[in-house]
Amino acid sequence: MFNPNFGVWSCKCFGADANIFIDGVLYDFKCVTKNGYRIDDIAQICGYYLLHKLTQMTDDEEEFEHECNVPAPLKDMSIKAIALYKSRFGVIEKYNVDKFDKEKFDKVLEKVRVFIDKYYNFNNTVNIKHLWQEYLKNIDKKSNRQ
Repeated sequence: MFNPNFGVWSCKCFGADANIFIDGVLYDFKCVTKNGYRIDDIAQICGYYLLHKLTQMTDDEEEFEHECNVPAPLKDMSIKAIALYKSRFGVIEKYNVDKFDKEKFDKVLEKVRVFIDKYYNFNNTVNIKHLWQEYLKNIDKKSNRQ
């Protein structure tokens, strides 16, 4: 499936969608000049997986109550792995999602759900002022720990 979205959760994240889903693997394509680890790329594909899991937790009534009213094509499918395809190098970096620690993953998933719901408004905007304040507060906490 090309450009699968994550239903209402995609709408809450400005239309987030992955590049392709093939045989249980969710891919994001990257055209990078340097081959190697980039946290932003990893965070993006992991974020798509989190949105997928949130979609699976969303009942059909909640999904279609939202003004976006976009069905999530992967809702009933299982993602076995997430992958980055580095097109300039012909490299696929793949991670089996069964390796995630279930307990830690569930905590992260709940934090993501709360975070998105906290800052998303149903008129398809994000409360940027509150989001920025929380970001700055976390930066201050981080700098105090160092």
